[in-house]
Amino acid sequence: MFSLRWLFVPMFFWLACDLPFSTKPSEEEDLFLVTHDYDGRVIRHKTAITISWSDITIKDFKEYRIEKAKIIAEDYYWVNLAQLPDSLATSYIDTLDDDGTFQYRVRVIDQQDQYRHELSNELIVPDVHALVVPDDYDNVEEAFYTKFLDEEDSLLFAPGEYNGNYRFMDKNIIIYSIDGPVTTILHGIVNLQSVVEINSGKLNGFTIVDGIGVSGGGVWVQGDGIIINCIIKNNRAVESPDANLQIYPYGYGGGIYGTDMAQIRNCTIFQNSSRRGGAGVLLDQYAQIINCTIKSNLINIPPPGESPYSGGGVFVSNRSIAVLMRNCTLSNNWSRRNGGGIMIEGQVQFTNCILNNNMAHSGGGGVAISHGNSSQITNCVFFDNGSVYYSDEFNTFWVEGNISIMNSIIDYTIDIITNNNRFYGRHASYCDITDSYIAPGEGNIPDDPKFVDSRNGDFHLRAQSPCRNSGNPGNEYKDSNGSRNDMGAYGGPYGDDWE
Repeated sequence: MFSLRWLFVPMFFWLACDLPFSTKPSEEEDLFLVTHDYDGRVIRHKTAITISWSDITIKDFKEYRIEKAKIIAEDYYWVNLAQLPDSLATSYIDTLDDDGTFQYRVRVIDQQDQYRHELSNELIVPDVHALVVPDDYDNVEEAFYTKFLDEEDSLLFAPGEYNGNYRFMDKNIIIYSIDGPVTTILHGIVNLQSVVEINSGKLNGFTIVDGIGVSGGGVWVQGDGIIINCIIKNNRAVESPDANLQIYPYGYGGGIYGTDMAQIRNCTIFQNSSRRGGAGVLLDQYAQIINCTIKSNLINIPPPGESPYSGGGVFVSNRSIAVLMRNCTLSNNWSRRNGGGIMIEGQVQFTNCILNNNMAHSGGGGVAISHGNSSQITNCVFFDNGSVYYSDEFNTFWVEGNISIMNSIIDYTIDIITNNNRFYGRHASYCDITDSYIAPGEGNIPDDPKFVDSRNGDFHLRAQSPCRNSGNPGNEYKDSNGSRNDMGAYGGPYGDDWE
């Protein structure tokens, strides 16, 4: 059938007439030898490797078929590399573009599609657990999508400024800067596209600036992606001139858009703007934002004839199912309509947050809740939030839906309005409320909370504060040390979780 030496050609021709090919290699000896020239060195880029086999003669030759397997936990995952119709071929050049354990297989096939094959020795390409930009790769997305980076591997950025818009999709790896966000900056350069779009893995330690996207000018984080330890500033959410104006969320989320199961942690989001709501942050689905500072974000003035939009710091959309905000500070944000700090149009759990010096043009300098929606606010501080149009009970809250405020401090020293009594009597319990002459409702008090330095943003309680051990006495609300709940942002189970 075939011969390793020309002296045996007649015998193999005879065999070819009487015996079919076997689908297995010879059990006694190799019918032909398959080798490769990879020397076992560490590689981080695509590398050529030559597969060779000894000369062989076969009657009714059709082709050589070259195949490669990646071996994972003793399972072989074969792929076809090439089909060579040249009977004189004795080599093929492949490209190693992955780490792991591999093996090559060469089939010799006749015109009846019968074949015999031989295998090379296994080759082990040492694992690459991290790549560095720009040391290993100049192109960021080429580095991200290379097969050398597997699940939970790392893509590291050296300090520097990187100009581009990046899609980090469908790959659970850690992308982080070596020296942190101050020295590692991602600049957006393409209009109508977020600087970073990510739906898996983690982005850690970058400054993200100059994005102009239709939803999430700086970052659009989806799936189970995580954004952590980042500075997101000077980004814009705009409206695409080609977009159907009925499609949401064009023009929302100037700094960042978090959706699905996304998490945003330990980030500073400031000086962003939006065409519509959520100049700082847009949240929906099950997104979480924890230990973040959201400040000095601004909704742009709408064109003539169009109503202004709400949610200067954060906009929680009507797509929200169980959004979580915890241990966040919202300050100095500006809304053209309602909700200077946050506008809620969906479902959100809002706990251990500080809202200070936010401003709405209409109502709810701190929080606005639209009709049919609700929010439970626990262990928060509201200080000096206001509205331009209303100088009354709508300074801090604008509520058309339902709200429950517990274990919180509402401290506003200007325009104390008696009508506030009705609002807090219906919606607040175990709160310190100073923007009312009295504080109706279970457990409420109207006393000076005695912050350490509220005018400079320190809302810890002094030792003599009446808010200490004055929150809801239920076990589920106790401070982390087991004592009764302290009102304000540093009380309750998450009061020590600030970072």
